[in-house]
Amino acid sequence: LEKLDLSYNRIEVIPQEILKLKKLRTLDLAFNNLKVLQGALFKLPKLKILNLHGNQIKHLPKQILDSKITTLILSKNKIEHLDESLISGITKSPCLHNLHCFLLIGKS
Repeated sequence: LEKLDLSYNRIEVIPQEILKLKKLRTLDLAFNNLKVLQGALFKLPKLKILNLHGNQIKHLPKQILDSKITTLILSKNKIEHLDESLISGITKSPCLHNLHCFLLIGKS
């Protein structure tokens, strides 16, 4: 499975089964009720696109720095601030140097 769309499902916790999808390239979790992101999500080896638009996320785990994600959509969440070391790590990380869509536009 390379693409999984679980948008609009009122998901509050990312199902552990997703973490077993080693070939997953695109994960759409938009418009759910996610508040916390498990760091393990960012260890999926092929994950390139992660859509988290319209959730309740407040913080990003530092494991994002280990990811291969190139598109991360976080608009319409409740992110209050990003740790300075996280921002610095994202801009300097060789794994994330192609990150082209880091959207923090608008809080819900």
